Amino acid sequence: CKDQPKLYRLNANNEFIFIKDLKMNEKGKINATGGTQKFWEEKHAKFIKSLFDEGYRLRYSGAMVSDINQ
Repeated sequence: CKDQPKLYRLNANNEFIFIKDLKMNEKGKINATGGTQKFWEEKHAKFIKSLFDEGYRLRYSGAMVSDINQ
């Protein structure tokens, strides 16, 4: 894909400098399902269970920034 993510750094002159192209994994290892499970539809609950059955683990710190940047 030509539109892959890129890493930039803000320098002392407030300019973003390109650092490198980033490579995203095809498949992840974590999920952040959160939410109140008692209100989930059955289809959604089965999907979330399937993630754990496939070996995904739960990720939730309560802070979006740290969750996204794991």
